Amino acid sequence: MVGQLGRNSEFTEVNIENVDSLGAALKDVDLVVHAAGPFQQAAKCTVLEAAIETKTAYLDVCDDTSYALRAKSFKDKALAANIPAITTGGIYPGVSNVMAAQLVRAAKTESKGKPERLRFYYYTAGSGGAGPTILATSFLLLGEEVVAYNKGEKIKLKPYSGMLNIDFGKGIGKRDVLPVEFLKDRTKVQQLVQLFDPLVRAVDGIAGERVSMRVDLECTDGRHTLGLFSHRKLSMPPWMVETDPKELGLGIYDSGGGDYRFIRRF
Repeated sequence: MVGQLGRNSEFTEVNIENVDSLGAALKDVDLVVHAAGPFQQAAKCTVLEAAIETKTAYLDVCDDTSYALRAKSFKDKALAANIPAITTGGIYPGVSNVMAAQLVRAAKTESKGKPERLRFYYYTAGSGGAGPTILATSFLLLGEEVVAYNKGEKIKLKPYSGMLNIDFGKGIGKRDVLPVEFLKDRTKVQQLVQLFDPLVRAVDGIAGERVSMRVDLECTDGRHTLGLFSHRKLSMPPWMVETDPKELGLGIYDSGGGDYRFIRRF
């Protein structure tokens, strides 16, 4: 990592539950990127609070609704400190939300119908190279109800239910996706992760680190478009991995009632 970031890189051990510890680490820092998940069941936004206190620009890769809403409650304090503070800036949500926004924008300019329904599908091989963090996130999510919206109305679904077989295009193919009290205990989940982590890392060597996101948009005139993004090595940024876009089908596709046809790349 030092080789990629430069010789001026330094490593500091920080307790993210302790605001004073964070404040000391953020002194004279321009930007803090909070990637120390899992964010599920986190009681406080201590890194964001420390960033506001030290007037440090903030970005996190949060993938939890409750945490994101709590982070947004600090809007006025961030404005008062005159710092940018961005939450859910990771791959999903984050990139997937940008994909959805682009689909909706294109539909409003190219379709006579109105955007009616959005559906998000995600696939990760193994841990995606993210190790214990994504493993802990997966366990914690299995202990939570799934929040969805039907015609603007908030509904809750049971976790690990409603399996679908979704086509993620060339390079990924069709995969099954899924739109316990033990898993609701963050401490016990972390213990479980430590137990399974060696096995998951071994599986990563076989399964690889591919990740794919598909966003489907349905319009009132029957038009159906989808956005597709796939990456072969999640632990490395896309620009550091040689990937043929044709292999992964990256872009926006439109269905005229039959097979999807390629429209354009993101």
